[in-house]
Amino acid sequence: MKFSSSIVFTALAFLSLTAASDEEKKASGAMQLDIYVDYVLEDQPTVGADELASFLNGETAVLKYSMASRDENNVTVVGAGGTLRHPTTHEILYNLTAEALDPMISIKPNSSYEFQKSFEVDFEPANYILAPEIYIVVAGVIKSVPIRNQRLIITNVPLSLFDPQLVFLVAVLVAILGASTWFVYNQFGTSPAARLKHSKERRSSAVAPGKFDSDWIPEEHLKKAKRTKKAN
Repeated sequence: MKFSSSIVFTALAFLSLTAASDEEKKASGAMQLDIYVDYVLEDQPTVGADELASFLNGETAVLKYSMASRDENNVTVVGAGGTLRHPTTHEILYNLTAEALDPMISIKPNSSYEFQKSFEVDFEPANYILAPEIYIVVAGVIKSVPIRNQRLIITNVPLSLFDPQLVFLVAVLVAILGASTWFVYNQFGTSPAARLKHSKERRSSAVAPGKFDSDWIPEEHLKKAKRTKKAN
């Protein structure tokens, strides 16, 4: 029986959204098939199931699957997905997007096959349990096959001192700090006498040669000068 891509995709989406516990899957008969499935992390192939794998947000996690079937029926691998779970309670925290394989992989009895799938790492930094699954068709029925769990930790990318965004931010902050310092110094950094002297120098420099600025002469002296000139 052949399945169209749209039917498989719909079935995978349903299986992903209704992810069940391992006990429920065993009870449903999904684990009664005579098949063996394992995987390694492409960038960390020596990390075992009891060891801690590590990923940075923004990376792509690649799982390289190996599958062997001794089941009497032909097995067709149609997709892969899984979940990220709490390391203690095993509560499902994130559903990994279930993706259909194109082309689908047909495995005959007593044969094996290798394939790989990946997912983008973009999760809250924390410790998790990675619980991958593959989705197969056996005797016309789509089933999910859980595989071994993997302990992992996800962290954010460390901030580099040469990161362009950080360099730009530092440059902006330095410019703002410099402008603020210059303004404060000009307003409050000089003494009143120095500001008065500087103000006088500016005003005196604006007076033409041979003339004086009468604004700086007391009114009594101006009146006295006028009377003296009239008496002459």
